[in-house]
Amino acid sequence: MYKFFSLALAAISLTVVFFSCGKNSSEGTTAVSGTVGNYQGAGSRWQADFTTTDFNIKYFATVSATVESLSVSGTYVQYSSGFRKLTVTSAAGASPPSPGDQAYGFEIPGFAFLLKPIGSDSEPIVMLDSGSCPTGASFNANWIIAKFDPGASMTITQDNFGSAVFNTSLGVSSTAAITQREPISGGIIGVNNVTFDYTTCANAVLSFSPGASETVDMFFTANGGALVHSYNGTTHDGIIFAAPKHTGDVTQAGLAGTYSVLVFDDSAMSGKLFPAKLVIPASGAATANRIDDVSTDTPTSDPAISIDNIAAIASTNGLFTAAIDPTGQNGRLSCTHFVLNSKKVISCNGYGSASGGHEPFFFLAQER
Repeated sequence: MYKFFSLALAAISLTVVFFSCGKNSSEGTTAVSGTVGNYQGAGSRWQADFTTTDFNIKYFATVSATVESLSVSGTYVQYSSGFRKLTVTSAAGASPPSPGDQAYGFEIPGFAFLLKPIGSDSEPIVMLDSGSCPTGASFNANWIIAKFDPGASMTITQDNFGSAVFNTSLGVSSTAAITQREPISGGIIGVNNVTFDYTTCANAVLSFSPGASETVDMFFTANGGALVHSYNGTTHDGIIFAAPKHTGDVTQAGLAGTYSVLVFDDSAMSGKLFPAKLVIPASGAATANRIDDVSTDTPTSDPAISIDNIAAIASTNGLFTAAIDPTGQNGRLSCTHFVLNSKKVISCNGYGSASGGHEPFFFLAQER
């Protein structure tokens, strides 16, 4: 069994196509006032700062670096769906985009911001709201793998979601109790107790080495979320996403609603990373439709993604499993759910197609 901090995950690197050429189409009628936010995430470190109209996104080669390798500034349009369209006005550093280049973003205000490079099938750049270091036993979350290593085995025994409790009131060292579960049945694979020095945590970032060749960078939000970047330069390099626990077990009726979603589906022939609109009824199959343009919220002609067989993992306060495209592809999902600012949030991983080699599937959704 892998340790929680040694799971094989996919890398986020500077080689990601950050922005690509494209001009604004006519904007739809769903534009709303922008929101102020400050986000940071792994890869080695991304930082995104927003006013109500402008943005500045920086990339740092290491977590501790104080000088960025890339800086991109510009303006954005925010939509009521939670998506935003970013347009570059200036950039400097390694392989900078050009003025007028664009990208999509997806914001869950006060919690997460995901950047989707336009014209690229790369996985999203995930950032969390810049928070503070946890104290006492204040961190109690559910987690899932946000980015799998390309060679990871998407099998029934893949320990790809669970729960984590940090206790920083033990002196210099902190313990993290990590529960790992099977992605389909939800059966417990095991529990790891990891000890680390939390006193070096600063500006909501904690870095430590659980082994001779392993490094862990943790990015905390103020409301119980975290990103965990685990890497050793060879076999391990990726991201775990942790979110606050829900109150009580999940029901489909409780999840019912309309959501904005950013999806990564590695089994797709093209367009692997895309925005979508998800509708979950109180019973029966949920459907997600790709969106052509976030400014108009127009669905594509592609077949809808179907999600069914939603089943709670008992006594986990938010973890559940589901089947994706159950009538054809037999994909499987492992998910966590919580409520933030009176809006439901869902995050899932798994695989979208059993017949295509169990390629990784991940999405983050917020209720509209």
